This record gives sequence, C-alpha cells and structure tokens, in this order.
Amino acid sequence: MRTTSETTMSDMRLGFSTLGCPSWPYPTIVARAREYGFDGFEIRGVMGEMDLLKVPELQPGRRAETLRMAHDAGLEIMMLMTGCRFSSASAADRQANVDEARANMDLARAMGVDKIRLYGGNIASDVGPGQAYGWIAECLRTVAEYGATVDVAAAIETHDGFVDSFLVRDMLARVDHPYLKVLWDVHHPWRMFGQTPAQCWENVGPHVVDTHFKDSFLTDDDKDGYRYCLLGDGDMPVRDALRMLQGGGYGGYLTLEWEKAWKAYLPEPEVGFPQYVRQMRAYLAELDAGGEDSP
Repeated sequence: MRTTSETTMSDMRLGFSTLGCPSWPYPTIVARAREYGFDGFEIRGVMGEMDLLKVPELQPGRRAETLRMAHDAGLEIMMLMTGCRFSSASAADRQANVDEARANMDLARAMGVDKIRLYGGNIASDVGPGQAYGWIAECLRTVAEYGATVDVAAAIETHDGFVDSFLVRDMLARVDHPYLKVLWDVHHPWRMFGQTPAQCWENVGPHVVDTHFKDSFLTDDDKDGYRYCLLGDGDMPVRDALRMLQGGGYGGYLTLEWEKAWKAYLPEPEVGFPQYVRQMRAYLAELDAGGEDSP
C-alpha cells in the first residue's frame, strides 16, 4: 500500500457539496458525481431541504438504499453539513444548536459518516467577543465530547465570524478536544483577511479534515466586493493551497463548494462541476510534474 509520503498530487480525491446542485434529486446527485469523475460528496441539503434531519433519503427506512446507491457508484458520502452555530446570546438558542449537532452526529453514525460540519457563528455587535467566545467554546466542547461517544468528529469551518484562521487556531486550543476538527474553506481567509495558504496551514493544518475550494475575482458590482467564478478564472492561489496540503500530508478531499443555492448568477452545476474536475486534475498533474506557477 502506498504511504502518505508517497502519495502524489494526482491521487488526491475530489468531492463536491450538494449546495451546488439544489435542484438535483438524490439519484441525479449520484449519477452526475460518477459521470463527472468525483470520488465523493458532502450532503448540504437535497432538493432544497437544508435540514438533513428532514431529508427523505436520510430517514431510517431509506438510509440503506441511499448508502447503497452511493457505494454502488464507487462514491463516498464524505460529510454531513449542518448549519449549527453557537454565538447567540440566548442560552436556549445555543442549547437548541447543540442538540441539533448531536442529532446530526447520530445521523452521521447511522450513515457511516465520520464527521459533520458546523460553524462558530457571527458575534453580535452588542455582545463582547470575550463572552461570546466563551459560549462558543463551551458548546463546541460539549458537541466534541458527544462526538467522541459516537465516533463522529465536529469540523468548524473557516466561515462567518471564524473566517480568520488565527481565531480558529485559538478556539481549537481553548476547546482542546481531539474530536473538534477544521473544515478549511481555502477561499475565505485569503479573500477576506489576506491570509495566505501557508499562514492558514500553519494555524490549523494539523486539524484539517476537509477543504472547500472555489475561485473569485474582485469587483465593485457585487455587494461582497468579489464574485465567484469557474476555477481558474479568478485569482485564488489554488496551487499554493495544494502545495500546503501535499506538504502537510493531507489525506482528505478537495471539495468544490459551488454556491449555486445562494448565488443564482453562477453557471449551472452541469457546467461548474465537470469544469472543476478538469481544472483541478490539471493543477494536480502540473504540480506532480514540478510546476511552480501561481496562483
């Protein structure tokens, strides 16, 4: 068997989030994933239902068939993507999110999935950060402790109030639990905080269990100040991020987060998904051959 140190860039696995195909029924998700050359996918809603506890294909009577369809196609269900966050000033709201995270961990265990995604949350302007970070750390620790009992990790994404990889690093240290991991959205810390892939990897690399890739370019025509685009059409330093992952021995997925559910201007997944596979495979092959250009 090939060891991690012997793994080439071209061996890295490609996945996508179902956020990018909000109108596809589950059989289409599986069929297109196989057709386009993906290795797996994250479930972030099916047919517009974002609460995974309500997705028909994930109900007890249908789980076996849902898994069989993926496995028969040679695909892995990589992660369950929750919207849980823990920054609310309401203790009841925070507890509801903890309970939801636990329920999703139970669902993940039943589906043979070993991790869920969650958020830290945005810090309200009328709440002191120190107090809010205390709430968030307490909730994350509670969720991670439960995850240890069912062997499902909780991955906090570099997103919302936790785009800053330095803040995520500090939260990891504060919680200090092996079942709290990181989903590194490669785009956000770089675009919003100017943090290089090398800085991000130094901060959170040992804890990264999944990555999200997308590309963008700056523009005054979007309220965000940037606009998403096909991989390679923007200025995201993709190759630099891939080098960090390879150098750090990363063994997870390179996941396309095509935000079609939120960004109607994006091309349809029938365009964006296969283009991602072609472009990412080209980057990986180039780096295997010793290419040094960036981004």
